[in-house]
Amino acid sequence: VRHNTEVGPRPQDQNHRTDPGGGVREEVFFEDQHLGDFANPNSTSPKSSLPIGGRLRFFIDIWETSTSDMWVRDTIRFGLKLELSSIPPNFFRTCPKSKDPIKRDLMKAAIDHVLDIRAIQPVPKDQEGQGFYSYFFVVPKSLGGW
Repeated sequence: VRHNTEVGPRPQDQNHRTDPGGGVREEVFFEDQHLGDFANPNSTSPKSSLPIGGRLRFFIDIWETSTSDMWVRDTIRFGLKLELSSIPPNFFRTCPKSKDPIKRDLMKAAIDHVLDIRAIQPVPKDQEGQGFYSYFFVVPKSLGGW
């Protein structure tokens, strides 16, 4: 499972814009990027179930009117680029499944939930075993349960 980096519909048009650090960023516009479909939490539109990652860029019009801070606006529009102190290791570790069937079922339910809300997506078959992956594990809650 990997974190979802693709959000919403396919790009209609692309432009390039210089970022604050002097580099060039790709600016992506979506043909059906309209706030009204996203703003109503009771909407039954498929757009109301946008993935979590990158969701703010669908509200860029609101951010444009609410702040003049270009760093904030560019971060909403293009995302935040992490500057790592070193290159992450490029190896794959398998995570053993719990022998406890209750914990295994809880983990499956948790993974199914984040897949359903599109916070993560399955790793494509041709990319399995590549990249850097997080471990998922079930921990007990302070008030009981998992």
